[in-house]
Amino acid sequence: RKLWPWMCKVQRIFGAVRLFASLLLPPIYFSGDAGTNDDLQANKRNYAGRLAQEKHAWRAFVRSLRPSSVPTGHGRGVVVVGGRDHGKASDGPERTGGHGGRAYYTLDALLGIAALRWTGCMLPVELWHDHEAIFLGATGREVATVMGSVGGKVKLRDFHELPGGSDWQGFQLITKAILHSAFAEVLYLDADVVPLLNPSGFFTSPVYTHAGAVFWRDFEQVLYENPIWQVIGVRPTLMWDTDSSQLLINRTRHWRPLALCDYFNERG
Repeated sequence: RKLWPWMCKVQRIFGAVRLFASLLLPPIYFSGDAGTNDDLQANKRNYAGRLAQEKHAWRAFVRSLRPSSVPTGHGRGVVVVGGRDHGKASDGPERTGGHGGRAYYTLDALLGIAALRWTGCMLPVELWHDHEAIFLGATGREVATVMGSVGGKVKLRDFHELPGGSDWQGFQLITKAILHSAFAEVLYLDADVVPLLNPSGFFTSPVYTHAGAVFWRDFEQVLYENPIWQVIGVRPTLMWDTDSSQLLINRTRHWRPLALCDYFNERG
C-alpha cells in the first residue's frame, strides 16, 4: 500500500519522458529487413498514406451515421460475453475447460452471473455466446430457465444469429454485444468479472446520470507511438487506457460514439 503511490509517480514520470521523446524524435518504420534508404523512405510514405486513408475513412463513417444505423433498446440490463477466447492460447485444459488450445469463458460467465445474483442484483442479463451446443434448442431454454429461477431473467444470445456474427472475435464481441443488446442502458461485464456488491446503483449514480456513461481506468497508459493518435488527429498526450472489462453506457444518448468504437474494433 505504501509503495503504490511511488509506483504511480514513477510511471507518470516515465510516461512524460516517453511523450517528450515521441514529440522530438521521428517515428521508426519497420519493413522486415533493413533494406536501402529508398526502401525505408517508400515504407514511410506507405505508412503515412495508410494513416491518412484511415483518418478519412472514419470521418466518412461518422458522417454516414443515422439513428437507424444502430438497433434500439429498452430498459436496463447486464451484458456478459461467454464462449472461447479468440485472442490467446489457453493456459491448459484446467483453464475452465479450454477447447482447441483456447481458453473458455462460458463457465466464468455462469459463475459471474451467479455472483451477480448473490449480491441481490435482479437486473435482467444477456449472456452472449458463439453458437455453443449447450445453449441451443431445448437444452438452451432449460439452461435459461434454471438461471432465471434464482433471480432476474437471463436471456441467451447467439452471435451467429446476427449477420457476420460467426466472423467476430476478440474485442469486437464487446461492442457487438452492446450494440445489439435489447437494453437501452447497459452494464457490460467481462465473463471473469465477479461482482462483490450489487452494481444496480451505478445506474442512478450522479456521474452516470450526468454523463450517461461510466468507464474505469486500466493499469496501462496509451502508448505515444500508437498510430491511433495520428488517425484521429489528436496530439499524443499523457493519459490512462480504459479498462474494457466493465463499462456502463446509455446507448440512446451515446449511440454515435458507440458505433464509432465498433467501427474501430472491426478495423482491428
